[in-house]
Amino acid sequence: MPYQTDVILIHPGDKRSVYQDLGESFSAIEPPVWCAIIAFQLRAEGFSVKIIDANAENLSPTEVSLKIHDISPALVGVLVTGVHPSASTQSMPSALKICQAITSACDVPVALAGLHPTVLPQQTLEDSTAKFVIEGNGLFSFVKLLNYLKDPSIDIYTIPGLWFYISKNKIQFTFKSPIISEIPETAWDLLPMSMYRAHNWQCLSNISSRNPYASIYTSIGCPYQCKFCCVHAFWQTHQVKYRSSDAVIAEIDFLVNKYRIKYLKIADENFLLNEDHYLPILKKLIHRQYNLNIWCYARIDTLKKKYLKMLRQAGFNWIALGIESSDSQILNAVAKPISKDQIIETVKAIQDEGLSVMGNFVFGLPDDHLESLQTTFDFAQRLSCEFVNFNCMMPYPGTIYYKKAIESGTAPPSWAAYSQHAYETQPLPTNYLSASQILEFRDQAFNTYFSNPCYLKKIENKFGLAAKKHIENMTRKKLQRKLLM
Repeated sequence: MPYQTDVILIHPGDKRSVYQDLGESFSAIEPPVWCAIIAFQLRAEGFSVKIIDANAENLSPTEVSLKIHDISPALVGVLVTGVHPSASTQSMPSALKICQAITSACDVPVALAGLHPTVLPQQTLEDSTAKFVIEGNGLFSFVKLLNYLKDPSIDIYTIPGLWFYISKNKIQFTFKSPIISEIPETAWDLLPMSMYRAHNWQCLSNISSRNPYASIYTSIGCPYQCKFCCVHAFWQTHQVKYRSSDAVIAEIDFLVNKYRIKYLKIADENFLLNEDHYLPILKKLIHRQYNLNIWCYARIDTLKKKYLKMLRQAGFNWIALGIESSDSQILNAVAKPISKDQIIETVKAIQDEGLSVMGNFVFGLPDDHLESLQTTFDFAQRLSCEFVNFNCMMPYPGTIYYKKAIESGTAPPSWAAYSQHAYETQPLPTNYLSASQILEFRDQAFNTYFSNPCYLKKIENKFGLAAKKHIENMTRKKLQRKLLM
């Protein structure tokens, strides 16, 4: 039968549960870029597609199911993805509720996809009401699955990355999805672009304006093997796949001209890894003089300081660094061999060029104890990054720590507990510290860092009084923690 819409892709999420009061106005609202990339691929194959961004639109599972019921597509895809690996598992509660609501109200097959379903496909299928789980990036799987649903004479075993029931208690898997050879374009027109907002720290220089905002990939993948990171599980390779500078600039041109984008995030795991890739992009941005506010991720040990001036001229105002810890032995144990001197030199070089640093730290790495946590926090204060993320160590599915946590009985008790800011948050205990000790230290460190008069004075001097007041308002939002009650 013909369908008004062949497939609806859903981006799940619940800002209130994931971020508590911080979700109201302090956290970013990210566009589901991979969802829109899959949509572009499907349209290129001749399918009609819609996207429902339940997270950005604040839609309940029931509201989502009513939209599905009215449209009655051939397939619904719930994509548990984000622009950061941790954004997948923390979105699983919302994804499961949406699946339940849809299958209760509609006779439409649902496919769950994304990083978390890729890592735990059988468990995801067993725990959900979805008819299918897609393992891998989904680019080829959704196309083949839609062809099959429209023509059941097609052999289902020709669909890559598909998990499904062949009987009530027996699950079957087809075969691994091929690795991406080329990154498709993004179907921006299917997204509610006016609803996305940049991170508060990216906008400290003009905190009253946080959109229009977009996030793009110029590459996917990461060659490194940090033990606490799960990103390789989704891409299923350690290779980096690059887009051409012409393709990247064409997308930025489109976003600026069509949506008047002011704030841009480069979502690559390490944008500043390969100068043959990023230098042509920087040169073309400098030529355009768009006056954008851009940020990207970089590694301490691969960032080339001689290009910092070009970054600033191209519109980059922030660089996010994975610092994690001040203890080199602890970092070596998780396969991230950087030294304290490297960190200090890199942060100073970035700030000396007039850029700002978002420093990412992890409390509760396997060998952490109270003294090392305090040393890392003291180090963070001395570095004086313009903003920091203090995260707790989580055994994300797809890392070696997940299996160990399951075997030892120390894994968080629910998918919601993998969120960094949720009421249910429960970190992985270390060899010396309990989960509650780590979480308590993290929350105290957050409040201490952002309430420090010297820090607040620095923010006021660099970004203005409004930025300082914004930070003060942020620290008034106290997270409630079940583990600390």
